[in-house]
Amino acid sequence: MGRAVGGRAAALLLAGRTVSRFGSSFYLVALPLYVLERTGSLGASGLFFTLTSLPPLLAVPFLGPLVERAHRKGLLILCDFGASALCALLLLFPGPPLPFLLAGTMLFHLLSHLFEIASKVLFSELCPPERLSSLNGIKSLLDHGAAVLAPAAGALLFGLCGFRAILLLCALAYGLSALQECFIPYAPRPIQQAEPPRLRAGIRYLLGRRELFSLFLLVMALNFFVANSEEIIFPGILVELYQFPESRYGLAVSASTAGTLLASLFLIRAAHLRPLEHLRALFLVNSALMAALGLAAPLLRSVPKLYFVLFFTFQLLIGWLTACINVPLISYFQTRVPLEQQGRFFALLAFFSGILIPLGISYTGVLADWLGPAAAYACNNLCVIVLVLLVRLPA
Repeated sequence: MGRAVGGRAAALLLAGRTVSRFGSSFYLVALPLYVLERTGSLGASGLFFTLTSLPPLLAVPFLGPLVERAHRKGLLILCDFGASALCALLLLFPGPPLPFLLAGTMLFHLLSHLFEIASKVLFSELCPPERLSSLNGIKSLLDHGAAVLAPAAGALLFGLCGFRAILLLCALAYGLSALQECFIPYAPRPIQQAEPPRLRAGIRYLLGRRELFSLFLLVMALNFFVANSEEIIFPGILVELYQFPESRYGLAVSASTAGTLLASLFLIRAAHLRPLEHLRALFLVNSALMAALGLAAPLLRSVPKLYFVLFFTFQLLIGWLTACINVPLISYFQTRVPLEQQGRFFALLAFFSGILIPLGISYTGVLADWLGPAAAYACNNLCVIVLVLLVRLPA
């Protein structure tokens, strides 16, 4: 059966995910630069990215039943080979025309969503429950490592060699990822279902599990209230309020990623500590640190160096705590949601996250204009604290 294949399958899945993540990061960091270069208009660029991201997002809920019906390993290989072929096709044009690039990027996003959902379900299918937390720690470490390294490398390569070099590198990365995934030892577990998986039944399942639905709502609230920090809050506090230079701004914001990487390393070895048992306390401390940064911002304007040190230190801790929340939370979903429901559950999670993050950015932008970024940051996190105190979390 699928769970019996052990560590080799997980290692190949993690390697394939990481190489694929590098490919997508290269593409997505170079694409805005290329579109802006071709159009010369930020408004046209914004319209391009709205058109490429919204239709695939609307299709995400319907990908869950597909993942449950299909061969999960085959889906991963299909997604990576499809992305590789797509990049190779765009390479046929000396400068890919924007209509072709628009259609190709829509398909690219759709394949990325399908890959992410299928890989989560396959991960829970291949790995023993007792190892999921440490393996998710490794996944978090690799994902965030790729998120740090790939954008800088992709922007540098685009500047030196242009967009076609990015497409060639992406085609190779996705092709290599698909080849790695071909060697994953996998015997699909038979899923016992009285009827074919339907989205409506997945929604009923989620609504009927009070504890699971509470966690789902809490994750959605975090996406709405907190996921907008880098777009709205941090520039507002560090650049507008304190007028820190770009180099210091970049250093301050990177502290959270550093904390997440350190926590991922810690969780790989310390899964026995069961951070899920302390989930409420972790949520409360994390949001309290963010609220404190917002409240301290106007109070420490006369001592900017002190606020910078405070911001950097708190962001390091926030990154650490965020990983200690996210990694066990994903493991909880993978162990508590039955395999025959996981495709639909993770599809719904991805869909509502994709909707609520941009809505939260818009809402926080309006709130920051009204109250100021520091007060908006504190207000958003006080809302999260109230929600954490109200919802029922796993015992």
